[in-house]
Amino acid sequence: MKNYYNAITAQMNAGLWTDCLVMFDRAWTLDFYYRLYSLVQHYEPHRRYGYKQRILNNDTIIRQMGPSYNTIDENTIKKAIRIMEKDCKL
Repeated sequence: MKNYYNAITAQMNAGLWTDCLVMFDRAWTLDFYYRLYSLVQHYEPHRRYGYKQRILNNDTIIRQMGPSYNTIDENTIKKAIRIMEKDCKL
């Protein structure tokens, strides 16, 4: 079974994700979580104790999120991980 992260990655690879962003408001939220989750996976793949604070204190990571960076807190990181790792059920 695919999780949301893998499903969005597959759509990106197929060139379909941009179409979803145009058609569905929820896709923008998922895109935000996808980008944040990707950065967590890149910079803190093992998610050791304190990883959320290290993410929040890393200007390089926060800048990569663009203008929405000011809405990121520990709960947002936790929610992004939970949603992106959730199984897609059709």
